[in-house]
Amino acid sequence: MQFGKRVTRCEEDADGVTVWFTDGSSASGDLLIAADGSHSALRPWVLGFTPQRRYAGYVNWNGLVEIDEALAPGDQWTTFVGEGKRVSLMPVSAGRFYFFFDVPLPAGLAEDRDTLRADLSRYFAGWAPPVQKLIAALDPQTTNRIEIHDIEPFSRLVRGRVALLGDAGHSTTRILAREAARRWKMQWCWAPFSARPEILRPPCASMKPSAATGFVTWC
Repeated sequence: MQFGKRVTRCEEDADGVTVWFTDGSSASGDLLIAADGSHSALRPWVLGFTPQRRYAGYVNWNGLVEIDEALAPGDQWTTFVGEGKRVSLMPVSAGRFYFFFDVPLPAGLAEDRDTLRADLSRYFAGWAPPVQKLIAALDPQTTNRIEIHDIEPFSRLVRGRVALLGDAGHSTTRILAREAARRWKMQWCWAPFSARPEILRPPCASMKPSAATGFVTWC
């Protein structure tokens, strides 16, 4: 595994596969699992073309705050929904909530951390008191803003000794809980393949198409 690096390209030969990084370094092995996210640099190599991401129509703000029972119970996931918008808090490590806000907005709007609280207060005017308390409690300087995109399903996730994993293979919107479950399933099912790269040559007997989505289903 390579951390803190950005991949640029890969090449496969009879002995294995090599990947290069932006810092000029490289790594080689029998099998390459490309888990480089929704902006995957290796996805075009596997697919043979560069798919276009599409804007899903909403912006997400997310971050961390200290657990406070005035915001939500500290032992459960709490979500507020209305007007096509969402606010959610879930307990994570070190006594904190992970939170997010979803708001339908046009793509390409400027980001201004100085007006973040005012913007969220306007978007969620009249919402429940815990939502207003969350807006007051968050730190605008550490709150992330993301325009949510997804990509059409791919016809394959594997080319030779290179396989796509996670968002590199099926980037989708955050609201599709099924995809979160799929990511866990993919990671669990990749384990036996890592010792036998030759079985990654598609079509693989342990894959079958999903009629509902066109994604690969792992069994």
